[in-house]
Amino acid sequence: MGIRKYLVGVLAFVLLIWGPIDHSWPVWFLIRALYLIAVPTAAWFILSWIWKVWRPDQSTENRLTRTLAGATAGALFVGAILASQTAHHFECTQVVRTPEGYECVGDYVPAPGPEWGQALILTVAAGFAFWYGVRADDSSTKGNS
Repeated sequence: MGIRKYLVGVLAFVLLIWGPIDHSWPVWFLIRALYLIAVPTAAWFILSWIWKVWRPDQSTENRLTRTLAGATAGALFVGAILASQTAHHFECTQVVRTPEGYECVGDYVPAPGPEWGQALILTVAAGFAFWYGVRADDSSTKGNS
């Protein structure tokens, strides 16, 4: 069960961060909310069907979870290293203060040096994926006292 939650969670996170959105669409918020709910829900039901057909045991699910979490952590660490070694990043030429914070009203232009914020976020996400892969499995720690 843990691997299905992990896969659906990763899918929801990817859709939330990098999902398609265009504010010129007529009801863009409704479209975004629907695909953020519908796609992970459909993935959950598809994975449930796959699990009914495949019927993996607990140790197989545990190995699959650790493998996918390790692969995710590795990819995110590589992304963090690449983000910390880029020659330039983009900065806004003019920012204005709004009630919600700051908003860019200028152009995005290349600036020298890496984007350290992106590298930090990728490193934190990689650390979480690594932790998820190496943490003690709940089912293996029960009854071992």
